Formats: sequence, C-alpha cells, structure tokens
Amino acid sequence: MHLVLDGATRPAALTQIRSIDATIAKDIALHVDLWLTRKRDQSLRWIRAAGGHEITIDDIDLVAELLTDAAAR
Repeated sequence: MHLVLDGATRPAALTQIRSIDATIAKDIALHVDLWLTRKRDQSLRWIRAAGGHEITIDDIDLVAELLTDAAAR
C-alpha cells in the first residue's frame, strides 16, 4: 500500500508491475479485486490494526485503481 501511495516509490512500483509476465499480472489483478475492492472494508481494518491508522478507504480505492491499471494487459 505505502509503495503505491508514496510519490517517490509509486512510479517504480507501477513500472515493475507493468513489465511483469501476464500470468503474474493476472494474479495481481485477482488479488487486488478480492482484497482492495470486494473486501476493502476488511482490508482497511487489518491495515489499521497493523498501524496504518492514516490509511483511508479512499486510499484503498486509489491503490486498487492504480494497481488494476498497471496489471491490465
């Protein structure tokens, strides 16, 4: 989550995802859909329980969108 939200690391993280094998990209897209879209409320609770108190549901939505776009083939 923090790699994609941080302006310094976001470009590198998304570039790497765009360049990986299509099979791995598909797996990323599936996990993003499950954990950051369909189960986003549960994920937010886990993130906050782990100390990510500053993370909001809007952050999760943004990360889901960025990762989904990067994993699209």
